[in-house]
Amino acid sequence: MRGSVLASSFEHDWDLVQAVHRKHRSQEGISLSPSADEHLILQLGTPFRARMRFDNGAGQEATVQGGQVILVPHGTPTQWELRPVERGGEPVRAEFLHLYLRRTAFDRLAGEMGGRGEPGELPGLLGVTDPLIRQLGSALREEMRRGTGGSRLYADSVASLLAVHLLRNYSGGGATIARAVATARGAVLDPKRLRIATEFIRDQSRRDLSLGEIAAAVRLSPYHFIRLFKNATGQTPYQYLIAVRVERAKNLLAQSSQNVGEIAHSVGFDSHTRFAIQFRRATGLTPSEYRAR
Repeated sequence: MRGSVLASSFEHDWDLVQAVHRKHRSQEGISLSPSADEHLILQLGTPFRARMRFDNGAGQEATVQGGQVILVPHGTPTQWELRPVERGGEPVRAEFLHLYLRRTAFDRLAGEMGGRGEPGELPGLLGVTDPLIRQLGSALREEMRRGTGGSRLYADSVASLLAVHLLRNYSGGGATIARAVATARGAVLDPKRLRIATEFIRDQSRRDLSLGEIAAAVRLSPYHFIRLFKNATGQTPYQYLIAVRVERAKNLLAQSSQNVGEIAHSVGFDSHTRFAIQFRRATGLTPSEYRAR
């Protein structure tokens, strides 16, 4: 694939999803090699007319607006042609956020939710308007840009939500999966597993935890764990992790002589700015204001 890479998540070691922000020149042909993972593309640029062709001769053509989504099934090579919407119109500014959802995790989730085999397959679609995919994709793009402590857990949590949404709304087993989600609504972690999970997060809160390793500690899949944990605590694992870090930071601000930057790093944040944002969101005060009370 040609074009310039503006940012990628590979340096952040995310588990369930990878993201690449890429820009293409006007009317540049694009070839996508087969991916072992589910491939979503969020259109970030100006509208353009696109033709997407599959190796089997099938294809689609559509006008793709900014914020729309393209689905490329796993294992499917595609060829693209981009051109202005109007003949002789403004050159295309093709800018994409490519999201690659781990196919192994996707298959496991489809099986757990009742969609086995074909029902877990996604179609190739060009120019889909889906506000939730746009929202989740934008969240991953922002987290990729920041790359702060907690990035893996946050990205894995968003990827889990994205995978469920895709299975419910675009796979052949969507109705079955929707029923499974409805049936499981309200289920919570049993007390023993909840204790193990919360102790694991608290003990490891200074690290960039992944959703998979926390779920493995209680012998659940990431999808089931995040749903049951939130039902039991009212928080996602990521929100719980941030709350633990903020609480520890409050104690250090009150009892130690460390400066704010040192405290941010000691509780698990690798950015002073990110620490200040999360601290103020939780307490209504900046760290310095909290210390000065």
